[in-house]
Amino acid sequence: MELPSKEYEWVVFTPDLFNDTRLVRLRDDPSEISVVARLIYNDGREIPCEGRINLEEKTIEPIVQHYDKKTPVQVLLIESGKVKWIPSSNGAVSDNAIVGGKSQTKEKLYVCMKHVLKSTKLIGTMEPSTQSCHGDYFSPVHENYKLLIHEA
Repeated sequence: MELPSKEYEWVVFTPDLFNDTRLVRLRDDPSEISVVARLIYNDGREIPCEGRINLEEKTIEPIVQHYDKKTPVQVLLIESGKVKWIPSSNGAVSDNAIVGGKSQTKEKLYVCMKHVLKSTKLIGTMEPSTQSCHGDYFSPVHENYKLLIHEA
């Protein structure tokens, strides 16, 4: 079992996290707040994704094709330092890459991002064994992507 990082942690989203400064935000504008999230499945998988916060209801909705509302959603909190996206490819993992979850076979998964259209970012999973970044919505596999890292 992996020990929690002292720099960051994953916690189940609750309304009291809405204004938490540790919440890792992807987009923050008056109409929409988008955060780094992950889904926790009964079979042991923990899959990184994008989560959108409903401003009126203070709930979170993961941006994935098939989502069962009973599946817990966690969000990424940074305890100290900051995060940034760095270029990566072919499964390369930086020492300070943020572990976003694990596969059904317990392989570590990392948070990755790929620009799929000019203004659209795909937040997904970098699985070292497949040497690629992939997301949901039947998206293609990407060998070149950005990896989310923690900076002290």
